[in-house]
Amino acid sequence: MLASVTRAVTTVSKQDWILDKLGFEEMSDREYAIDDAHKSTFRWLLEDSSDRPRYRSPAIRQSSISTTQEANLAFQDWLSSDNGIFFISGKAGSGKSTLMKFLADHAITKQCLESWAASTSLVFGRFFFWNAGTEMQRSIEGLYRSMLSELLRQCPAMMEVVFPQYWSEMFNPGDNKPREGPLRLAELESAFRHLISNGDIFQQYSVCLFIDGLYEYEGDHWKLAKLLKDWAKSQSIKICVSSRPHNEFIQNFDDPRRHLKLHELTRKDIWNLVESELGNDERFTRMVTRDSKYSSLISSVAERADGVFLWVRLVIRQLLSGLGSSYSIKQLEEELVGLPQDLKALYHKMFACIKGSDAKRAAQTFLLLTWKPHWNYGQRDILVHSVIDEALDDTFDFKRLCLGEFGTFLNSEDITERIRVTIDRLNSRCKGLVQIHMGGPVGKQYMPMRFIHRTVHEFFSEDAMQEELLLTAKPFKQMDFCIVALLRLMGFDFSSQVSESGDKPEGWGYGIGLDGRLWMPRQMVLRIINLISDSGDPCTYKKELAAAHLIMMKLVPGLNDDFRERSMNFLAGCKEVSDFRPVISGRMFETFDEMWLVLCSGWGLQDPIISRLPTHPDMVASEVGAQILLHASVNAMGPLARPHHPKNDLLSALLEKGFLPNARLPSQFRLLNVGPVAGGSDLECPLWRLPHTRWTVWTLLLHALTAVMHCGEPLLCLPGFFETFLSYGADPSVLFVGYRIVPKDHQTLSKTGWVDLDGIYYFDLRKLIESSYQPTKSDILYELDRKQRNSPWNALYDTLAALWSQSSISNIRYIEMHVLRSSGFVTVAIINKADLRDIETSGFKRWAEDPLTRFSIANMIREVSLYRERSGLISTTTEFYWNCS
Repeated sequence: MLASVTRAVTTVSKQDWILDKLGFEEMSDREYAIDDAHKSTFRWLLEDSSDRPRYRSPAIRQSSISTTQEANLAFQDWLSSDNGIFFISGKAGSGKSTLMKFLADHAITKQCLESWAASTSLVFGRFFFWNAGTEMQRSIEGLYRSMLSELLRQCPAMMEVVFPQYWSEMFNPGDNKPREGPLRLAELESAFRHLISNGDIFQQYSVCLFIDGLYEYEGDHWKLAKLLKDWAKSQSIKICVSSRPHNEFIQNFDDPRRHLKLHELTRKDIWNLVESELGNDERFTRMVTRDSKYSSLISSVAERADGVFLWVRLVIRQLLSGLGSSYSIKQLEEELVGLPQDLKALYHKMFACIKGSDAKRAAQTFLLLTWKPHWNYGQRDILVHSVIDEALDDTFDFKRLCLGEFGTFLNSEDITERIRVTIDRLNSRCKGLVQIHMGGPVGKQYMPMRFIHRTVHEFFSEDAMQEELLLTAKPFKQMDFCIVALLRLMGFDFSSQVSESGDKPEGWGYGIGLDGRLWMPRQMVLRIINLISDSGDPCTYKKELAAAHLIMMKLVPGLNDDFRERSMNFLAGCKEVSDFRPVISGRMFETFDEMWLVLCSGWGLQDPIISRLPTHPDMVASEVGAQILLHASVNAMGPLARPHHPKNDLLSALLEKGFLPNARLPSQFRLLNVGPVAGGSDLECPLWRLPHTRWTVWTLLLHALTAVMHCGEPLLCLPGFFETFLSYGADPSVLFVGYRIVPKDHQTLSKTGWVDLDGIYYFDLRKLIESSYQPTKSDILYELDRKQRNSPWNALYDTLAALWSQSSISNIRYIEMHVLRSSGFVTVAIINKADLRDIETSGFKRWAEDPLTRFSIANMIREVSLYRERSGLISTTTEFYWNCS
């Protein structure tokens, strides 16, 4: 009984781990952003057709779909008894995505598919491509992740077949802990191939996929079409896809009985939509009551729509504005005839109708929304757009920002009112071409803006329109404006934005954000730094960096000492760059670019560093390169590391580019104290003059980690950190050499003022991990064992260690686990296994016999003990481990 329960729990852990690795944050964002179908549209495709004959005749099945009745029968026939691909095409704005969402959610769809699945279990997946979204939302990797996540969530039993390599290898046999690390694209492709090619799966399951917006895929459309056709070859897989009528898809999905041209079938739907939108508006009903001729607008709009719902919505908005001004029916008909039926021409006419100060403000909004569409530097946040009016209305003196003055500190009520006013103004001046996503409470997440349709984004992104927008908006530079707007918004009190349930946003409590008032300013500073990095010339914006430094300084004094120290570390880089001095923490740089790259690494920014590597090939093996790699490592394991994403992007990218974890560090090396998680003091290489202490990036990090790992506070990112370094050649055979601390109680320690040291001892990396208080240590041990199985030193070391432990000529003894855990240890050096036999110990002994050394260690013990007692981490004084330099 107990064994079966244990197996069940283990299986659930495996499943949760795989699902966590497949998901991505924006997986459902596009679907949520699509408007629901109007209550009187698209019903014809799923209405009951049981009294109508099925299209079983081969001759009929070769004809195209030309009526809603034929579409109904063809689609339901495909749903309930056919397989392969059903293709829905349509003009831009014809409602393809809305239809796909409607079909995917409808109960009749599921009923028909259940009939098709028969005795097997139905598994349903959906994905909505979005070219204006993140990389995952427009890539094949996003498609794989979304499909696998949905299918495996519904049928967990598939996981063992789809991911056989992880099912058998990813757990430590001792405690069934999962191995960390992201799933690569090749693994996702392999997993999907396992799914569609395994006959055993399809004896139990039938799979249906709905994939929207194929034309929004950022890649080769022909290859995508071929890939989907390959998926659908199985009798147990069917796929419904939608796209604009691009040749790549028309030629591959060429079955006329499985091709529905949406814009040719929605005349009645559009009539119903126009009738509903006008009929439910009091401006229209009031005028119809006075003169019945106004009702002719319904047919006039429907006849000109040509199957494009988006055109209908924009035109109705224009007509309702005229009805509100009591336009005559002749005026309204003339205006309707004057509105182009082509969407791009309609957009141009609508923009030309924006007059006066609204034109300049709307142009600035459109420029921001078309600028760097795949990056978010704040250009799509409604709060940033709220600054446009402040700047043009002269309601805020932006020159004060350069002096560190951000004005009145904005609380929750201020922000809510600012957003309300901005929404009203945007709706008016942008003529309905922009919409605001109202997906979450103010403050807990940003309220992003976007164009109402991709065609609007395409129109305003054209070169000619960009020139027209710049001419209308001038003087206006998107980057300069975003930086100023972010500075303006640094004074946002985020501490009041905790929900009633007590949920805090991601990042709360990390780094300097331990105080809620600093969470938003910190996000703004990081965005400013990203923007300036992207400019390619950071020197241009030293004034803005100085302003960010001054504003943060005004926010810091209200914090306690610990918070203030972290904030000052965070600001160090801003100040040095803004002063344009190639010096940080006393270290002179040869160029400004070197200094900027080190600062970017301290802030955890990947792009400005990786993009410069081709022009700085010597950086990999330089001291500057060591600084960058160490900062990336500190960020990967520090307070900003996300537990579910332990493999830091910058760290992995640097190691991939050739940065070496085992490279010797230069004499007197010191990690410069910059960035938001640098800590209170610079990280230095200790005891340089001791022989055989060959410090590297890897050993220096281990030296710093020893105290953290044994402090009692969990670092959930450690497995990913160790996996990353070990995967790129970090030496797993290092040994920690030092002294055992003779245990003393509080009273004895207070009387003598120092500690007694016993040694010299050594232990290996495994013992360091096993003796720690980390909850993830079994995960780390798994990674270590996996790496050490391939290490040539292990067999030799094990043999020599056995001899040394019995030899009187060895001055260094191996410390047992129970001794290490009960008394504590002071690390003096970290060496390679090969150096253990020849190490000179006289330098160690002189250091250990120095009274100042023992007095300093006693003070450390007191500080650690007090910290642990306050934190409730460990109850006894002797159960500690301290790393001393």
